Amino acid sequence: MSLSSNSSSKGKQPVFMPLYKQVEEQIKSRILNKEWKPGDVLPNEFSLADEFGVSQGTVRKSLNALTMQGTLIRRQGVGTFVAEQSDKQENTSQFPIVRNGRRPEKTEIAFIRQTVKFAGLALQTQLKLDSSDKVLEIVRKRIFRQQICAVEYIYLPLKYFPELSNNAKLPDDIHQFLQTQYSMTIHNLVDEVRATPSNQDVSQWLGVKPNTPLIEVTRICSSLDETPFEYRLIYSQTDNFHYRHEGTY
Repeated sequence: MSLSSNSSSKGKQPVFMPLYKQVEEQIKSRILNKEWKPGDVLPNEFSLADEFGVSQGTVRKSLNALTMQGTLIRRQGVGTFVAEQSDKQENTSQFPIVRNGRRPEKTEIAFIRQTVKFAGLALQTQLKLDSSDKVLEIVRKRIFRQQICAVEYIYLPLKYFPELSNNAKLPDDIHQFLQTQYSMTIHNLVDEVRATPSNQDVSQWLGVKPNTPLIEVTRICSSLDETPFEYRLIYSQTDNFHYRHEGTY
């Protein structure tokens, strides 16, 4: 398979795409199509260069870029692997609420409820859904050393995960589950943070009075092809906890 130095769409002017970016897109496409699954080792640089009809340096640049993005993992002397979601990612680096004066640390998760419902207007907008689409809503609490720190509302479109409609309880590590079962890997993660008063349900679960000021984090997770597949609302107290983001995903 040889790559060209330009890519174009029907009816549009040719758009220049560097060869290394074309190789990136080919690799991502194979991961999306499950030709290479989480944990699989990729062919070596020489084999990929020969297959794509490019230089080894071009392949290396593509692999390095995908490694920086977190799509691949390169292990010196071993090879290049499709990255796997780990328990550490789900419970620490991906969770943005941190106790004051602490580094990110693992939390316990307490399940509250799980429901299938039609996507409301907000979910339609955030997850690019139609009014006829359904989502799985998961509500749960995060606990640091016996202290409740946050309540999470997690929404997953059933158009991508139809088997989840049977309401079987999902494991705590949702991201690892979605990657293992559906090859759906987080490629992009966007958080927005604001202050908001607590509603009745969140107040009860956090053990605070209604209208207590809270941190609200809205999070959208997208896959390698930029499909938004998870919308999450996180509510946390502000007295002993804060929002923290460090580096890239």
